[in-house]
Amino acid sequence: MKEHADVAKQNAHVLELLKKQAERQGHSREQLAHALGISYQRLNQYERGHARVADAKKDTLAAISRYLEIPIIWVMLITGLISETELVWPGDEQKKRLELALSHMRADPWLGPMIPEEIDESALRVQEFVVMLYRILRANGLVADTAYRPITGLNNFNQG
Repeated sequence: MKEHADVAKQNAHVLELLKKQAERQGHSREQLAHALGISYQRLNQYERGHARVADAKKDTLAAISRYLEIPIIWVMLITGLISETELVWPGDEQKKRLELALSHMRADPWLGPMIPEEIDESALRVQEFVVMLYRILRANGLVADTAYRPITGLNNFNQG
């Protein structure tokens, strides 16, 4: 039975996220199972630790991703299918890539002036997070958007 408790503990985080999302959407557990493309019994197996969410079919992981409105890679991280270390470059390569990304960010005419110099001394996880946010803004076409002009102006006012 300890084995089931260990599996239930591994499943707990993703199941908690799913339950909260189901509550927000007004879904019952049966509706949640249906939205994930699994049976109600399978959902119960995940909750009791009789099956690992990480061992689910790719379609189920994709359904969890859609239901939680997060990328599938995050579902894979949450379920323990992959670890954070598998998402970064090995050794010093990660630090070099972050330095390059931060220099590109500083060159950005809209957001560059707002990047504090202290970021260079921050933990790598903080730098990775900042770079990720910047890339999301760029990918969505928001970096050069005129909506950032007031923010840049306010930042310049505060510094001057």
